[in-house]
Amino acid sequence: MNISHLKHTCIGCGRPKASILASGEKFNKEHVTPVWLILRTNTNNTRVTWLSDRMIPALSAKIPICTKCNDLFGNKLEGPVRGIFDKIEAGLGITDYQAEILIRWMWKFEGMFWQMRNGVTGFSDGRTLRSRVLDDLGEIRHQLILAIARIESIDQNHGDLPMGIDSYNKHSAVFVSGVFSKLAIIVSLEKYSNHIPANFSKYRLLEKRRPGTTVTAFKPGIGFQDDNAAVDITRNVSPELSRLHDIEYVESISTQVFLDKWDIIKNTLNK
Repeated sequence: MNISHLKHTCIGCGRPKASILASGEKFNKEHVTPVWLILRTNTNNTRVTWLSDRMIPALSAKIPICTKCNDLFGNKLEGPVRGIFDKIEAGLGITDYQAEILIRWMWKFEGMFWQMRNGVTGFSDGRTLRSRVLDDLGEIRHQLILAIARIESIDQNHGDLPMGIDSYNKHSAVFVSGVFSKLAIIVSLEKYSNHIPANFSKYRLLEKRRPGTTVTAFKPGIGFQDDNAAVDITRNVSPELSRLHDIEYVESISTQVFLDKWDIIKNTLNK
């Protein structure tokens, strides 16, 4: 994995480093994995695989990002998600709005690695990482499933807790899976929820966002007795879910292209 294409570009908004600095903003390096999660999982001491070829302390794994994107991600995602993890790992429920924030956080996590892995900035539909994870979800909101399985115990032989993405998409910007600390998490379209193992508790987002509500909407249960099973099962189910979501994306693009061409033909005939 080569991230040289990101040395002079913000991974969040896609702006060149030169224009960011010219506007008076700062351009820094930020942790790919949030510090709170690194400390929670002890992965700074046990080390993580970086750029596919070496093991480094997790706190050393950084990528370029402008301070504006970094502050937005921290305030709107990282801060709230840390509290959401606390609640779920304690066996408490979360609101529909908190479920949405967790989905957005998963997209941010996967989106960073997707850009690093594919040697690009932004996504094939023209969106930046910042717009992808912070813009209004629109009609897709009610089609999204958040699946979570709590982990009962951690294998002490590893010296750390799980922390990593298991999904590997070619096209899809929806599906993502991984195991983090004591939670296995999957984000999927509702139509593919039957492919998610029964170990996971599943929740579909409401049609409309309700940021002010305090009503508990989703209370994930224990799905795995230990982290080894959580990692194995999540990793094994992910390729098929990635494939299904990639097909969904390609077919939707093909349909849109056809409709666009048909509109052109109709407009021509009507003249």
